[in-house]
Amino acid sequence: MTTCSCSDRVSLLFVGPSISAAELAQIVLPGIEVRPPIKRGDLPRALSEQNVTTVAIIDGEFFQNLAVSPKEILSALNNNTVVIGGASMGALRAVELSPYGMEGIGQVFDWYKKGIVTRDDDVALSYGVRSDSTFMLCSVPMVQVMWTVQVGKRQGWLSLNSAEKTLRTARRFPWRTRTWEQILTSASITPDEFNRLTETSVQPENDIKRLDAIATVAKLNIHHLRR
Repeated sequence: MTTCSCSDRVSLLFVGPSISAAELAQIVLPGIEVRPPIKRGDLPRALSEQNVTTVAIIDGEFFQNLAVSPKEILSALNNNTVVIGGASMGALRAVELSPYGMEGIGQVFDWYKKGIVTRDDDVALSYGVRSDSTFMLCSVPMVQVMWTVQVGKRQGWLSLNSAEKTLRTARRFPWRTRTWEQILTSASITPDEFNRLTETSVQPENDIKRLDAIATVAKLNIHHLRR
């Protein structure tokens, strides 16, 4: 019989377009294996091949392949594997499985938990993969629209009426094709609000999935050091 030593223990991070590879490389501790967005079958396969002690889920596939199922994560939790999630698919599954021990991180998780966000595809977006393996974002998730509008209201340059118009307009577009250009050219808001939303939408410090991804990695790092 083969036994695993402490050095054989592995922490996994499933992540994709929520945070750039360059930034990820600066915050992920050595020894954590970074993997592409999770899909159905990835988690049980990893658990069968390695002594996985901690799993962090940020991004997952919705459309290209079957999504990771709650049952797969529950099986990992029942096997004493620590599973945390945030930002995107991770936040969605964490809300579903927090009663069973999955740990949720970040604003998107909090929105799902409170019922402010209820739809699975509110975190979904279309993306492509360039030849250098970096991600190219092709649409904007609804949670990002919500966060950007919230920033505008909090800073005082977006009126309540324009905020509601922007959110209603964004809802009209399917998640696969929703872009800021479509939203802002269709919403009846002032030129100044249009410009401020455009500027705010591309600022990394206002990217909610990026912020939640950073927080999720920070929590993963803590669990990794404790393993």
